[in-house]
Formats: sequence, structure tokens, C-alpha cells
Amino acid sequence: MNIEGVSNEILRKFILKGFITDVASLYKLEEYKDQILKLEGFKEKSVNNILESIEKSKNQDLDKLIFGIGIRHVGAKNASILARRFGSIKAIMEASKEEIKAIRDLGPKVAESIYNFFHDQKNVNLINSLLENGVKPKELPQAKTDLFKGMTFVITGTLSKPRNDFKRIIEENGGNVSNSISKNTSFLLAGEKAGSKKTKAEELNIKILSEDEFNKRLI
Repeated sequence: MNIEGVSNEILRKFILKGFITDVASLYKLEEYKDQILKLEGFKEKSVNNILESIEKSKNQDLDKLIFGIGIRHVGAKNASILARRFGSIKAIMEASKEEIKAIRDLGPKVAESIYNFFHDQKNVNLINSLLENGVKPKELPQAKTDLFKGMTFVITGTLSKPRNDFKRIIEENGGNVSNSISKNTSFLLAGEKAGSKKTKAEELNIKILSEDEFNKRLI
């Protein structure tokens, strides 16, 4: 679940001791606090920090939850695409195979894996258990339009607003944002002092948009 301050080494120790049996059991870990304190290297303060981090993770972003539950072929990028498309874990669970396959950026193999995961009763039980234990991921706004559907943007340089503002606009209009330029990049949104990303975009003949040009596409 990528919980801050809880390393894989710590998780392995808890699994070996039987404190954790699946992702949902993480959220019952406090029941074992006294036993954890008896383990070598675990003091009151460090154990409290672990439990606090787990508690905070109950309200993480939806895409992080999707990534954390271990769907085959679904990494951070595909988790973000799913979260933006459906907005909530319930909507993903209720989505038909056709709805998932219609998401252009996923591909048929990934779409099949997602559908099968959410229609496996074992996984349904796991998700229900997470929700029952207080996990409530932050739901994301679904795409408002398909203006940028199937398009991948990279943002660089100094712009009039924080980059996250432009990222939100792109995602709300069906697009995706990547951190690096590649042959799959549709547009580079470039502000002042764009640097090496602009140079690479020019080398790959990727369309470069100024902030004004980007804004005109929204009209």
C-alpha cells in the first residue's frame, strides 16, 4: 500500500509473525501492539509512528489504493487513468468489461486483467474488508470532457500557475500527464526556461505549446 514510514522489511517481519495476512489486516495491526513492542528494535515511539502512518493511509488518493491492491499489469500510470475515469472504487467494481475496454490508454490485456480482478470474489472480499476497516480513498473528479482523450502531455518551464493546476485541467479533459518526453508524448506544454525537455521534444518532432496556445484549445 506504499505507506510512508513502513518499509518492506518491517512488513515482512509482521507477516512472518502472523500479524499481517493480507492488505486489509494492516488496518487491524493495533491489536498486536503489545506483541510488536516485544520484538527487537521496536520501541514505543517507533511503533506509534507506524500505527499513525497506517491510520493516515486510510484516506490516501484513490489511484494509490488501486496501485496498492496489486492488480496485474496496473502500475502507477494505469492506476491514475482508472481513478480519473471512474472516480471511485465502487464505480470501478461496477464497471462492465466494455466500459473498461473502452478506455483507450489501457489496452485490451490490461482491461481484461482489471475486469477479472474486480470480479474475483476473493478480491471483492478484500476490498470490502478494507472499506469496513475504515479505508476511505479520496475520490477524484471524473473527466469533464474528452478534449484531450488519448493524449499525453509533459509540462516544463515557468508558467503563470503551478504545474499541478495544468495537470488537473488536462486530466479533467481526459488527458494524461507524464514526467518525461518520449515518442508517445502528444504535446509539451512549455513555459519560460523550458530547458532540455524542449530540446528533446524538438528532436522528436513533438508539438510544443505555449501557455496561450494551450489555453486556446480549451475555448
